[in-house]
Amino acid sequence: MTIHTRAIERFAQDDVARAHVTVSLSPAVAFEKFRHDIARWWPREFTYSGEGLEDLYMEGRKGGVLYERGPEGFRVDVG
Repeated sequence: MTIHTRAIERFAQDDVARAHVTVSLSPAVAFEKFRHDIARWWPREFTYSGEGLEDLYMEGRKGGVLYERGPEGFRVDVG
């Protein structure tokens, strides 16, 4: 299993990013697309698995978890 220390160092920082976008979808549909397609747009260099990333998954409920799945059964809860 490969865990990139560079990604861990970046995750440890308290950086904050904010963005505002307008989409022609209802909030519920936009959220579903955002959470189901997250692995398509999330930069691999900001994951523990790097290019070995298998999936990012965000639970669609209040208090839900964002987690990463990587090679060899690797899983980490991001938030």
